[in-house]
Amino acid sequence: MFACPLGQKDAAELCRLLSIPYITVFNAGVMYFERTAAGQRVFERALELYRGPHRDAISYRYKHEGEYADEPFFGAALASHGIAPYESQPAQRLQVTTPNAIDGVFDLDIGDLRVLKQFPDGRQDVWSGAICHFCGLSPMNIYFDLADRLRQPQGWEPMNRALFQPVVLTATHHQEAQH
Repeated sequence: MFACPLGQKDAAELCRLLSIPYITVFNAGVMYFERTAAGQRVFERALELYRGPHRDAISYRYKHEGEYADEPFFGAALASHGIAPYESQPAQRLQVTTPNAIDGVFDLDIGDLRVLKQFPDGRQDVWSGAICHFCGLSPMNIYFDLADRLRQPQGWEPMNRALFQPVVLTATHHQEAQH
């Protein structure tokens, strides 16, 4: 099983449905592909899966009609071409994401990015990387502080927090948070 705030999927069932040996589960704030024939085949397969009859079985409906999370399509496409998942050590990642984050260090001066994550089973782990994907702009206070720090040298005004309304994503699409 794998899950996100939009719902959960049975990985074994998806593998049977799509005749693939595994499905790579990841959060795609950043994906990197070389411009190769293999990369082209992965993108073509992801589009084929998106346009095909199993779209709702493979992915989650996102914010708007016809909008789906892209990660399950790419995870299935990679597996269908025999491209195995690469799992870097938590302390040596290119990207870290903020879901399950309970604390963190985001120091722009020295390039220190560490996030303490707590998982549903209570286990905690420190992840570090070069890029942070603030899912849903959360933790919003840290996101705004960093954004303002980057805006200041450009002479730009601080971000207007009142213009940002958090979006709560659910399995039945989304709802805007009320303030």
